[in-house]
Amino acid sequence: MSVLGCANVYTRLMKLPSKGFFHRVVLTLVLPLLVYASSAQTPDRFHQVVQPYADAQMFMGSVLVAKDGKIIFSKGYGMADLEWNVPNSSTTRFNIASMTKQFTAASILLLEERGKLKTDDLVKKFLPGAPAAWDKITIYHLLTHSSGISNGAATYEPGPPGKTGAP
Repeated sequence: MSVLGCANVYTRLMKLPSKGFFHRVVLTLVLPLLVYASSAQTPDRFHQVVQPYADAQMFMGSVLVAKDGKIIFSKGYGMADLEWNVPNSSTTRFNIASMTKQFTAASILLLEERGKLKTDDLVKKFLPGAPAAWDKITIYHLLTHSSGISNGAATYEPGPPGKTGAP
């Protein structure tokens, strides 16, 4: 993704209703870092990008970079558990809760920019087996958390993509 494309996604995301300042800060820091890091080609360069943030205790986590389906960089930084002094590794599992929402939103907006979908498309266009209560829900509703779908409306079942259960 080009810097211009990233800026366009960032600008569009900032227009969406936000749950707070934190989301804007994350987008401001993460998107430019991803654009910058994606131009690097060696594991040493990825480490050079991330290490200053880890040294300043501004980042604790795991970084994985893949290209053409092959992992080219995988490393843990900082602590997974400060109380027990457990370091992060490339295999540390995290309870990410809502951390991926901004990446999902950016992906949706890129797909819209490329003409693959529109945010005013109905969800049932892509999930025809969804409950009848979802008939009028659009992608925009999902992006802005205004769909009215409750947290327990769909459940995840391990298996092939698209396997969900609805109550």
